[in-house]
Amino acid sequence: MAITQSRLSYIDNLRVLAFTTMVFYHACKLFSPEGWGIFLTPMPWAKLSAEIISSWRLPLLFFISGSALSLSIKKQNIAKRFAKKFLPLLIIGTPLLVSAADFLADLHTNPNASFGLHLKEYFVNVSRGHLSWYHLWYLGYILVFVVIHQFIHDHIRLSLPRIQLNPMFVMCVLIAFSLISELYLRPFFPVKRDFIHDWASIIQFACYYCAGILVINTPKMLYDLERVKLWMLVAAVLFLYIRFSDTGIPVAYTKVAVAWSVVFSLNGLFQSYLNFKNKFTIELHSRMLDIYAIHQVTLLVAAILTVAMVDSPFKVFFIFFLGFGFAYILAVSKRQVKNLYKKFA
Repeated sequence: MAITQSRLSYIDNLRVLAFTTMVFYHACKLFSPEGWGIFLTPMPWAKLSAEIISSWRLPLLFFISGSALSLSIKKQNIAKRFAKKFLPLLIIGTPLLVSAADFLADLHTNPNASFGLHLKEYFVNVSRGHLSWYHLWYLGYILVFVVIHQFIHDHIRLSLPRIQLNPMFVMCVLIAFSLISELYLRPFFPVKRDFIHDWASIIQFACYYCAGILVINTPKMLYDLERVKLWMLVAAVLFLYIRFSDTGIPVAYTKVAVAWSVVFSLNGLFQSYLNFKNKFTIELHSRMLDIYAIHQVTLLVAAILTVAMVDSPFKVFFIFFLGFGFAYILAVSKRQVKNLYKKFA
C-alpha cells in the first residue's frame, strides 16, 4: 500500500475536524464554572461536552501534526518555514492577543477597562517570570517539535546505521511512555503548558507526535488501522464511558486509553471514508493556524455580543459559529493585507 498524495487529503480533513472541535471545546468552556474570564451561566451538558472533548483533542492534534509534517519534511525545510511563521506571532502576537483577551474579560464587568493597562500588565508579569500565552502555547510546542524533527531528519537519521525495529513494538513503547508520563510525572508537573513546569505534557505530546510520524511512514500500520477502525471506535466509546463513570479505575489509565483509541479510530475512519480533496477543507486548512491564533479573542467577543441571550444550547452553538466566523474573517483579512504588501513593496 503506497503512501500517495491522496493520503494527505484525509489528514487535511482530519485536521479541520480537530481544530473545529477545539474551537467548540473552548466555546463550551465559557459555560463551565471556571470559564475563560467571562463567566456565563454554567450548563452541565456544555461542561460534560468539554470534558469529553478534552479527553482526546490535544493528542489528536499532535498526532495529525506528526503525520502531516512527516510528509512535508521530505519536500522542504519545515523548521525554517515554521520559524518564519511562528516566531513573529509568538514574539509580537502573544502580548497583543493575551492583552486583548484579558481586556475583553475585564470589559465584561468593568466598563472602564483599558487595553493599554492590560498590555502593560502583561510585560510586567513577563518581567517577573510569569509568562501567559493562553492558546498560543500549542504553536510554541509544535515549533520545538518541528526543529527537533528537522534536525533528526537532516543529521541523525542519515548518520545512524539501519536498525530494523518492529513498528508495532515502537508504537507500544510510545503508548507506554504516555501512560508513565500521566501516572508518574503528572503529579509532579501539573498542567502549566510551558517548557519549565510541564514536562509531563511535553513527553505525552511528543509520544503522539512521534506516533503520527510512525503511522504515516508505515504502510502496513495504515492498513491495519483502517481495517480495525470500527473495533477501535467501539473501544473509544467504551473507554469514554468508563472514563466518566464511577468505576474506581485511576483516571490516568482511562485518560490514556481514551486518547489512543479515539486517535486510532478517527485515523482509520477518515482514511476509509473521507480520503478525498474538497474545496472547503483546502480553503479552511490554509487559514487554520491563523484562526487558531485569534480564536480565543473572537470567542470572547461573541460571548459579549450574545450575553443578553437566553441561556440554552442554541447560545453555545451561536457563540461557536460567530466566534469561528470572526476568526475566519480576520484570517482572510490578514492574508489579503499581506498580499497587498507584497504587491506594492
